[in-house]
Amino acid sequence: MRAFLRAMTLSLLMLAVCAGLWAHHLRVQHQARAFELLKSQDLFAIGGIGIAGIESGGERSLRYVLSEPKKQAIADLERLYAESETLEGKAYALAGLHTLAPQRFEALAAQAPHGMLQTARGCIVQPLSFDNLLQEIRSGVDDTRPQSWTML
Repeated sequence: MRAFLRAMTLSLLMLAVCAGLWAHHLRVQHQARAFELLKSQDLFAIGGIGIAGIESGGERSLRYVLSEPKKQAIADLERLYAESETLEGKAYALAGLHTLAPQRFEALAAQAPHGMLQTARGCIVQPLSFDNLLQEIRSGVDDTRPQSWTML
């Protein structure tokens, strides 16, 4: 009986370790996917879009990054800003930094590139200058203020 209990305890311990490793593996995969999606975004949309008012893939990915521990999320957003292939990707990085590290947001915004990016609000997709979007992020338009991230 004692050997059976020892074997069961060892089996449960091994199962718990394996489950923990699997969960970590899945988190790393999701993190990499979110980063890659944000890096190549061609539309900046925060808030409901389309006729159904659904959350954009970019916003969903940004929320995932923001759900990480704060230091990790800030590091990922800074890396996203540096490596992003599009202005829309850089905009998501700055929106996240505005939420987590406003001083870092201002430092990067001061040296932000100029140009036009595609934005979506509701059913309307339109170009917007990067400078105007930065002003909207600063003022809280597009629900980028921390208090509006109620799902986190």
